[in-house]
Amino acid sequence: MKALLDKFSDTQNCIEDITLIKSDQISDVYFCFFNGIKAVIKEDKPYAKKIGLDRKREASLLNAISHSCSCPNIIFNDLKAGLIIWEYIEGTEVESELILNKDFLIKLGRKVKNIHIPYTKALSSYSFLDSIEHYKNIVKDNKSVADINNLISKLYNSDTQLTLCHNDLTKPNILVGDTISFIDWEYASLNDPHYDIATIFQAFNLNANQRDAFLIGYNSANINLARVSQFIALTKLTDRLWGRAIDTFT
Repeated sequence: MKALLDKFSDTQNCIEDITLIKSDQISDVYFCFFNGIKAVIKEDKPYAKKIGLDRKREASLLNAISHSCSCPNIIFNDLKAGLIIWEYIEGTEVESELILNKDFLIKLGRKVKNIHIPYTKALSSYSFLDSIEHYKNIVKDNKSVADINNLISKLYNSDTQLTLCHNDLTKPNILVGDTISFIDWEYASLNDPHYDIATIFQAFNLNANQRDAFLIGYNSANINLARVSQFIALTKLTDRLWGRAIDTFT
């Protein structure tokens, strides 16, 4: 923690009451008061860049979409030091009772639809498939690579309609407070929106009625449930490939 504080020693910013709230393979996450504001600091571990994370791209993305998506506001960043500070979002992870609530699922569908904006010059052209290529270049597991190559060849072609996607809409990254908010955007990029929907269906194990409620809120005739099922398989293969890539550095 001292090393973290030392990174701010030459600035006019005041950081108080730092508490570690999460540590994973990629970064350490701290709660603090930053200039009197409740905030979250994310400090990358040395191999975050090796796995393909780009905090500059993430910061640019969040600044571009902050008016339209429920995402955290960046209040400080030092990209050379691998530091980003977000305003703290009050909320808790989605509880099982909420998943049984049709009105909540409709609201969640609407919120996810707001993420899926078409590509503009304000967004990076970096895509989910670019991330997959990066992981494949790291991993030496031929079966993991072959499996995901086979499925991607069936799901993506030159006609695939790509939008901005979060690409990691798992339970810890969806917070419920006064509204529904999404955090941890480091994997966000252009992708087929079926991927985000598949991640939610898989993460919350939604049944047919719950899926229907979510899709009422999402309100798009372009979503195909059979295609969502194929993308559920892709999310699993992606997690496996990502895990193999991480294992090479840890």
